[in-house]
Amino acid sequence: MTKVTPQIVMRILLFSTVCFVLLVLFLQARLPELSQQEVELPVRQGMIKGTLWLPASAVSARPGVLLVHGVASSRRSVQSLAKTLAYQGFGVFTPDLRGYGESLDRGESPLRVEDYTEDVEDSLAFLRGHPAIKGGELAVLGHSLGASAVAGLSVQPLQAMPRLRIALSMQGASVHGDSAGGALALQGWTGLYDPFHPPYVSPFQYVSPCASHGLALEDICVKKKLLETLSRTFQRPFNAADFWLSVGLQACMVALGLSLVGLWVWGPLAPGGYSLLLASVSACAMFSLAGYFRGLYPPYCATAIALLTFGYVLRLAYRNPSLLKVFKWSVVIYLSYVSASILRGLMALIVTDLPLSDLRYLPLFVVQSVGYVPQWLHDKMLAIFFQQQYARLEPTLVFWLFWGIEILWPGRLVKSLEQAVDWWEDQTFQKSWD
Repeated sequence: MTKVTPQIVMRILLFSTVCFVLLVLFLQARLPELSQQEVELPVRQGMIKGTLWLPASAVSARPGVLLVHGVASSRRSVQSLAKTLAYQGFGVFTPDLRGYGESLDRGESPLRVEDYTEDVEDSLAFLRGHPAIKGGELAVLGHSLGASAVAGLSVQPLQAMPRLRIALSMQGASVHGDSAGGALALQGWTGLYDPFHPPYVSPFQYVSPCASHGLALEDICVKKKLLETLSRTFQRPFNAADFWLSVGLQACMVALGLSLVGLWVWGPLAPGGYSLLLASVSACAMFSLAGYFRGLYPPYCATAIALLTFGYVLRLAYRNPSLLKVFKWSVVIYLSYVSASILRGLMALIVTDLPLSDLRYLPLFVVQSVGYVPQWLHDKMLAIFFQQQYARLEPTLVFWLFWGIEILWPGRLVKSLEQAVDWWEDQTFQKSWD
């Protein structure tokens, strides 16, 4: 039997990285080209920023969809869903609510849900008046805080209300009503694993079998259900091929990131110097080539940095017994969290009416959960250290500062970290001895 050596693992990871890069480029080329327009929108109390996604080949007006992010988030969290809808021929606007993302001006008084509802109403007015959008064919989806803002819409006249309103991951008791004046009633959607709004407590029109609260916007079942609902509401064909191509592209991007982390952890590279810089620049270039941002779009650059930094920490942990012990306990705690969520979801399944055809997606919850927690931690750290400005350039500057030090003093960061760990162990040992 052939012994698995680090060199063999390195070759497998290198081969898989190249394969995933080629797959990403191939899938991106097969999907329709999109137009991305950055918008500064005056609202009743200040200015908000947003992005309008349109098919690049659009020659006539099309239905518009407004996607509203949740609390402690930004339009970045809905970007994947926005692109999925744009691939299907919809015009999609994703604003940053006041105080989030790039809409940093909160004003003098604390913001209420009613203030966010005003932002949603002004965003709808922008969509309604855009020449590329059919003003009478609008839909709006809000997640969490955004869902509360969508629920409070009071567009006048009533005929101007969006034809479809969806509150995602919000308490179901408040989403009810009858169709009136040509406007559809507010629909409440949630996930089977949503601890804030469990489906067995409140009635919901749709329950995804594999979404938790934070994962709802990235969930395949939610995306598929939304596209089917939009196609039925606006009588447009649902292009299943482009949908699955976009899902495949996201899966390949995740796999590519994991391959890069693996290369960093197990690769026979010197700790520091040009090898780290080369790996980092390659990761950013791959994200750029995949068409995931225009030029060097900072949020995705920051995501690439987070993946590689995670790999860097794993590499240190692999060489240091104390860090390795911390990492192992972190894995145990994380697996316990996933296991508890699965049990809660299975208990909810007993009293929740789910279509049998959706049950085949249940294993996706584990896959989505593995990617969600590191992403959530990364976003929250950026939000804390950069005061919600992570949609700008600050993370990129930190990135180049970090690797600039590595170029000038190869291995110095690694050596400094190891010395800090050794000092901490000595201090701990000295206290226990005293």
